[in-house]
Amino acid sequence: MNGGARYHDNNGGVVCVDELAAKILSTIRSLGVGPPLSAHEWDNSRYFAVPTLIEAAAAILDDHDVREISHSRAGSDNLASTITAILGAAAEAKQTRSKLLCLVTGVPGAGKTLAGLNAISHLVKTLDLEEDQAAFLSGNSPLVNVLRKALGASLTKTRGLRVSSRALESSIQEMHRFVRDSYELSLPPAHRVIVFDEAQRAWSRERNKAKFGRDISEPEMILQIMSRHEGWALIVGLIGGGQEIHSGEAGLSAWGDALSVHSEWRVVSSPQAINGGDLVAGSTLFANGSKIDSSRITISEALHLGVSKRSYDAENNARWVNAVLEGRISEASVLSGEHPAVFLTRNLDAARAWLKQRIAPNRRSGLIASSSAARLRGDGVEPPTFKFLSGIDYPAWFLKPYGDVRSSNQLEVAMSEFELQGLELDNVCLLWGGDLIFVDSKPVTRKFRGSNWSSANAVPKAEGDDDDPDDRSDHGEIDRHTLTLNKYRVLMTRYRKSMIIFVPQGSGMDPTRSSGEFDAVADYLIQCGARALEL
Repeated sequence: MNGGARYHDNNGGVVCVDELAAKILSTIRSLGVGPPLSAHEWDNSRYFAVPTLIEAAAAILDDHDVREISHSRAGSDNLASTITAILGAAAEAKQTRSKLLCLVTGVPGAGKTLAGLNAISHLVKTLDLEEDQAAFLSGNSPLVNVLRKALGASLTKTRGLRVSSRALESSIQEMHRFVRDSYELSLPPAHRVIVFDEAQRAWSRERNKAKFGRDISEPEMILQIMSRHEGWALIVGLIGGGQEIHSGEAGLSAWGDALSVHSEWRVVSSPQAINGGDLVAGSTLFANGSKIDSSRITISEALHLGVSKRSYDAENNARWVNAVLEGRISEASVLSGEHPAVFLTRNLDAARAWLKQRIAPNRRSGLIASSSAARLRGDGVEPPTFKFLSGIDYPAWFLKPYGDVRSSNQLEVAMSEFELQGLELDNVCLLWGGDLIFVDSKPVTRKFRGSNWSSANAVPKAEGDDDDPDDRSDHGEIDRHTLTLNKYRVLMTRYRKSMIIFVPQGSGMDPTRSSGEFDAVADYLIQCGARALEL
């Protein structure tokens, strides 16, 4: 609470919160209930959710029946070994009274979010919830809202108890809010364990300084906050390499920088987070020259969500997407295989018809597009910009069935990379925009300003753009060219079953929708292994 806050009493008077707290405590003492309490200590104490609420949230995670998060391309054995490794790290931290950063990697769709949620549900049962709690954190607000809504509906369905998404706020939170609420306090947070989904998206020092005047990166802030605990603490970072999509996102290497400053922390990591590789788009923990003593690093193969042979397509798809976005045509063509689940069309009506054929009770279809695909308007589609999507009900888009006008299955509203990160659909149509074209088989990224396209890295920040996440000035290490490629890396890995790419026909009369440029994009994708859709 804020000690300076005021409220109106029933008699129309204004009472300070401290005064109100003193009156409540005085009443409690007069009843002889409990020891004397200090209003000041009460006002400045740590917030703890009611333990029964945490337990209920854990039960939801145990019993969930939500395809939006329960799907995993990794086999059940892979997923179980990763969860066991996370629980082992927690047990080690608790036994040795140490502080551990546990880094989990995996290709898109491998089940990182599911592993994190399941780990939280197991860990809650080992904690004294009057003293320590655990939470799942994400920097993606739409993902948080969808998870809360979906999991609440799951419990309502399976147990006959109505649980609102609001009831899950203590266990599933927005990371930026957790940091904001905790950093200024000197007390340790209620949470002894946190799982940070898409941890590479934490804010950089530059972004934090520009927005809040804090000359510190978000990874370092998180280590500071969790270091306040006496004894043990655990941070689990779920890493999606090459998926930083906001300017100002620090990337995996910012965690390495933070570890070099905070010697009280050790790291237990998958080998991919340390060594990089194609499956994590080359991201590494120590990429900026930061180093820590090798005695503080433990490598665990189980912390990489591998893909079983029955689901090798997920790993194959990640490599294919990387090859496409890096101009490696021959490699992409080989990786596409004989029967790729990626099709291409120049006809949007054909794409919608193709998706509608695949809508079923257990199958979800939808349109997706880059937030910078400004000239999709020429094809009758509103680009999924921040301001346009602010009025969209994200949980309804992801969860409602066909027939509900808010549903993705209506194929009317395209979601962008910002809303989709961490979530998937069965079948998608990626609406290709003019923000990424290919010239001589090399990717060229652009930004639309006024009435023309400009090189992505050459575009200055325009006045008033700070409300749009895609248009914020570049406060981080990642340049706009890379951010645009990362957008498409996210978009091209959002499907479970199949994807169709719609490349507009363009216009010979409109240079912002150049038919020649779109023809080159279509030809390039076909060379990379996409199959022309047969009408």
